[in-house]
Amino acid sequence: MKVIRLAIIASVLLLMAALPASAQQQSAPVAGDSATQEQLNQMQASIDEIRKQLKQLGTSARSWMNHGGMTSLTPEQWTAIAVGAVSGALIVDALGGGGLVSLAGAAIGGYTGHWIISAPPVQGAK
Repeated sequence: MKVIRLAIIASVLLLMAALPASAQQQSAPVAGDSATQEQLNQMQASIDEIRKQLKQLGTSARSWMNHGGMTSLTPEQWTAIAVGAVSGALIVDALGGGGLVSLAGAAIGGYTGHWIISAPPVQGAK
């Protein structure tokens, strides 16, 4: 326990000693690196174009969502997805899977949980 405490204190002291030195370092301008006014104008024009395209993308995404582009899930469906995901991950983990295999189990379990809760009723079932 003392070793861990000593390691933490030493790392904090080393970090505190390095911070003032890094704060004082400044990059000196190198000849040939200064941007001309024309280059700055071109960069600003590129930035403005990107902003315009992002705004259009956001507008089209909002329009798509507002016109029923994506169906919303009910609380029961969210619960079924969550329970299925946790169950799938636990089952795969209990069978010896780990890492990506457990994530795949969670995805399959979530899909299965949503499928079970969203399935239409079977004919003749009470």
